[in-house]
Amino acid sequence: MCETFRVAPRNLKPSHSVNSIDTALSMLQAWQSQLPISLQMPDDLSHADPSCCVLHMAHNQLVLLTTRPIFFAAVKQAVAQRIVENRTYTERHSQGRHIQACSIAAHRNLLLAQRITQSSRKLLQAGMHFVFNAAVILLLNRIMSAQDVDVGQVAGHSLTMTSAQIQHESSIHFAIQTFEEEARTGTNYPRDCCRVLQDLRALTERYLASRYPLLEQKVMSDHIHASQADNANAYPVDLQMAQPALGESDEIYEEMMTWVQSDGLQLDNSLFL
Repeated sequence: MCETFRVAPRNLKPSHSVNSIDTALSMLQAWQSQLPISLQMPDDLSHADPSCCVLHMAHNQLVLLTTRPIFFAAVKQAVAQRIVENRTYTERHSQGRHIQACSIAAHRNLLLAQRITQSSRKLLQAGMHFVFNAAVILLLNRIMSAQDVDVGQVAGHSLTMTSAQIQHESSIHFAIQTFEEEARTGTNYPRDCCRVLQDLRALTERYLASRYPLLEQKVMSDHIHASQADNANAYPVDLQMAQPALGESDEIYEEMMTWVQSDGLQLDNSLFL
């Protein structure tokens, strides 16, 4: 956040960004490991105290904020390679551990939020903010996870989701449902968040549909969000066929090329939030 609002000291050394990220993650890990036993979170997130769950959600949110710029850059890179170079993103990202840390923190926050609501406690503003940020990451993670789909399965008109993808989809559904419920009686904040998440869900579903034009739309919709299976607007036939070819002089092409070449560490002059 200090980087975003230009109040952080500037350091243009090539390794400065990744070192800063690793330092922040180490500090967060040290804080977590030094918590008293009563405040430590079990691996299965089964802590009985909702307030402690919120504490760990705040910790996960800081991990997410620390690694999110790299995660966003990786998503943009995957999309750009698909659009500009018409090829699947198959290379392991150089900052894979940071990307994974971002996704894990997001998923854990949605699981903790579910545990809080199951205890009959209501999520307050901070909790809702954590849920929104986590849901955005998992929705965009669909684009990253799509790279792991077996091409043979797609050719055979079937799509088998991994256990992690199924869990992520369940958490996404919970997050959107939570904001839909809050939007009925809450302030503008939950309504705005709800609209953003719904739009992003539709956008990522359209992207997945365009990646696999041979895959029947109903199969994709059943796996991604069963409640929208009959919504024709959410699943256009084949966006790949509809999109115009990009020339090398095209401004969009030039922008896409910067995405292809980004590793998420050019943070000094860019805003990724």
